[in-house]
Amino acid sequence: MSAPIAFGRAALTARIRQRPVHGPGRRLLDWFRARLRKGVGKSQRAYFVSVNKHRFKRVVFGDRSQAVEVAAALEACRAQVGLPELVLAQEAEVWVRFVEGRKVDPAAESDWNALNDFFGALYAKDSQPVDLTETTLHSRLQIDLGFLRDSGVLDKAQYAALLENAERLAPDQIWLGYDYVDPVLKNFVINDSGLFAIDIESLERDIPLGTGIAKSGLHWLGEDRDRFLNRLRAQPGVPDFASQQDYVELCFLSGWTKRKLLTGKWSRIQADRFDRFRRA
Repeated sequence: MSAPIAFGRAALTARIRQRPVHGPGRRLLDWFRARLRKGVGKSQRAYFVSVNKHRFKRVVFGDRSQAVEVAAALEACRAQVGLPELVLAQEAEVWVRFVEGRKVDPAAESDWNALNDFFGALYAKDSQPVDLTETTLHSRLQIDLGFLRDSGVLDKAQYAALLENAERLAPDQIWLGYDYVDPVLKNFVINDSGLFAIDIESLERDIPLGTGIAKSGLHWLGEDRDRFLNRLRAQPGVPDFASQQDYVELCFLSGWTKRKLLTGKWSRIQADRFDRFRRA
């Protein structure tokens, strides 16, 4: 899409061009999952926009409250961690400046440290402990496990073991704060200014610390989790949340597996990921 816009007497013209972030193949796949597999789809849409050759990302959310929350989180955290510059927040839309950079390689020590520093700075920002009973986390975990049993992902014995061990893993208090909940590598770039998280929708507030690390474990962190946690604990201002990590990972995995089932992404579901929690 291209549109000339005149500015005042100078009659300057801005050329605005827009294209979807996801290509035709991805959009067709989303349609297939939503229509043929009866999956739950996303209401938000994202676009790359060029204004006089300057690049931006435009995200249109399902409702205004989502846009307000994301914009507020960006403004609150941008001084501490690498995040895109907020250009506009209006109605259900958020515009940010496009961040150039190279791909992140966690096999490189410097990139791995940059990822660790990112989470450390985020977790040091306004985190606080709350009684678990004051949250809905445990009831949500029980509901998610029950859904996975009813849908056939877990058998009755697996469900019973997980439910029992969830009680043992549950902490009396849990640290909540900011987290980056979808830290797949494509959502980061590195440039001369450092590491940036570019998927603004993934920055959330009042989330159990370690949720982003739990998601990282499914992608690039792997067996390096304990080293990652130990380095985090040494960073200034980062609370000692390691004791809740197993519980947080069980909560995350249960909710994540449920969402993959309901969005039609069945190939992602692996019941054996729950095995280590059954043996806890």
